[in-house]
Amino acid sequence: MIRVFVSCFNYGRFLEDCLRSVARQTQSDFHCTVVDDGSSDHSLAIASVFCDEDKRFEAITQKNAGQLSVFNRACTSVSADDLVFFLDADDLWADDHLSSVLEAANDSFVNSDFVFTNHLNFSSGIDSLDLSQHPRLPVRVLGITSGVTRAFQCWIGNVTSSLCLRGRLLHRILPYPFENEWRVRADDVLVLGASICGARKCYLQSNSVYYRVHENNSHYGKKATNPSGTASHVIARERYLNWLCSREHLDRVPSPFLVSCEMEAMSEWDKCNYSRIRLKSIMCQPWPLVHRMKLAIRLLKNNLRGD
Repeated sequence: MIRVFVSCFNYGRFLEDCLRSVARQTQSDFHCTVVDDGSSDHSLAIASVFCDEDKRFEAITQKNAGQLSVFNRACTSVSADDLVFFLDADDLWADDHLSSVLEAANDSFVNSDFVFTNHLNFSSGIDSLDLSQHPRLPVRVLGITSGVTRAFQCWIGNVTSSLCLRGRLLHRILPYPFENEWRVRADDVLVLGASICGARKCYLQSNSVYYRVHENNSHYGKKATNPSGTASHVIARERYLNWLCSREHLDRVPSPFLVSCEMEAMSEWDKCNYSRIRLKSIMCQPWPLVHRMKLAIRLLKNNLRGD
């Protein structure tokens, strides 16, 4: 079953457009849950209208607890075989978003538990957007990235509205108890958690997600000017990584052999993902010098190939 979870906090002015983009999906067999996170505007009223008109939609409300609380709620209400999509209430999907991701996830070659798509930013009205079906672009299978994520915290994913996980994977990375640390930017939990669990990720290059840029974006376009805030986020990430490694019975510091094996597949990555793996970070790992040197040489060779 396809499950869609829309998280909304005081985004009533955007919510109708968002839900209409879900209702228009060419893959019409889905169930959409709108989670109103304690909004004080008319968000719940808008969601309720959709529920009355279309039985594929349901609306629930909760005391304001932030983005991770919505993810935790999703985790406890999906089955292992469900395909779970997340959508922020200020974003939109192209009409074929669900169908294109479903096709990629179920491809016998891809066989992925974690799919993410490309996205386009927009700030004007939706009348200027082409929400019709998009050309199908190649799917890039990214392989397993548990070791490099534990060693270098490689962030291999995209914005929340572009993510799709199978229920069995979501059950491994959630529920996470420290919700208050992830009121925003909780997509880190999904992206990093999927990697650590050894999920086989794939990247669908189609621009089927529209990310709305506006004055209330929690992270986009904002410079890190508060050192204590940055430090708090780093601590939250470290706490989550340690918690999940313990839950998965994994060493927090991976073996150099595992990292080496994963780096062999780096040609399948986007070049931007190399930015998290630098010579300095390799040399700082608590591995024997010979292993650090081998990995450093491999990284240099990959960069020289232009992968």
